[in-house]
Amino acid sequence: MLTVKDILGPLASKEQRIRYEGTVAKTQAVSSAALAQEISSTSATTAKDGEIDVTNTLAQLGRPLTTQQFIQRVKRLNGNLVFEKSNSDSTKMGVYIMAYQRDNLTQSLRRKKRFICGMENGYMPERSVRHWEPDKIPDPDLRGGWKIVKKFTRETRGWRTVLARLVRQRLITKTQVEKYFPPIGDSFNWQALTS
Repeated sequence: MLTVKDILGPLASKEQRIRYEGTVAKTQAVSSAALAQEISSTSATTAKDGEIDVTNTLAQLGRPLTTQQFIQRVKRLNGNLVFEKSNSDSTKMGVYIMAYQRDNLTQSLRRKKRFICGMENGYMPERSVRHWEPDKIPDPDLRGGWKIVKKFTRETRGWRTVLARLVRQRLITKTQVEKYFPPIGDSFNWQALTS
């Protein structure tokens, strides 16, 4: 292992060595903080929703709907919603709202599409499935050690997630959702996202 003297050379002053050691300590502290943040963020993304494992495809599948079934039900709740297939990925769709926006140049009102969120095209699981893979990262608690964490890689958007986004944007109400969609079990995320 290299020493400070090896790196800076034998002619480095005591002040240079102290400054170098301080820089190394700060760098290690920043790296440790960034690593802790990454672990926390990854853990939150793949954490359970109450008793529901959000990384378990079968548990998240729930009551799947076809895109057409979903669109027909949602259109009853808000007829101004527009659903378009993605140009770049045929497995995805965009959800838009037709809303009036003022043209800055003419000051006239025009109807324009505003993007709300993306969703699956084809079949949609009830709850979003968060796909992950194991990732080996330095363990901040064990010098020289490694830790295996679940690294979020992608999401298969569930129809409940799309509904929650529409409720949060006040484009539909939770009462409307409960009328046209089956009730959900004990989901902390659903309650938090729609209240």
